[in-house]
Amino acid sequence: MNPGKVLNFWSFLNEAKGEKTKVIVLTGTPEGSQTAASFLKECEKRGAECHVVDVNDATLEKVYNGHLLKTAEEGILIDPNSTVIVPRRGVIANSHTKNLLVQLEEARYFTINTLESIEVCENKYVTSQYL
Repeated sequence: MNPGKVLNFWSFLNEAKGEKTKVIVLTGTPEGSQTAASFLKECEKRGAECHVVDVNDATLEKVYNGHLLKTAEEGILIDPNSTVIVPRRGVIANSHTKNLLVQLEEARYFTINTLESIEVCENKYVTSQYL
C-alpha cells in the first residue's frame, strides 16, 4: 500500500457483501452540524442508510437481532454486523452519552473513533503521552 494514499471509507463499508450498511452518527448537536450533513449527503449518494442521532436523547435497548436505538423522533433497529457507529465530540459531554458509546463498543459495533481515542484527543498532555 502506498503510505501517502488516503484510504477510501466506503471500501471498508462495502467489504462484507450482504446486508446493506447502516451509518449512525452520534452527535451532541444534530441541527446545523456540517459534519453530520456531509455524512447524510455521502450516504445518500451511495445508497446507504444514515441517521444523525442526538446522543443526549438516545437510549439503547437490547432486542433479539441487535439493538433498538431510541431517539425522541424514532426507533432505529441496528445490528453489529451491518451498522457503523460514527461518534462525534458530543459523546464525551456527560456520563449518559459516554455510557451509550461504551455499550455499543461492548456489543461489538464497528465504531469510527472509540471513546478512548476521543478522550485522549481532548487532553493535550495525554495526547503527548500517547505519541
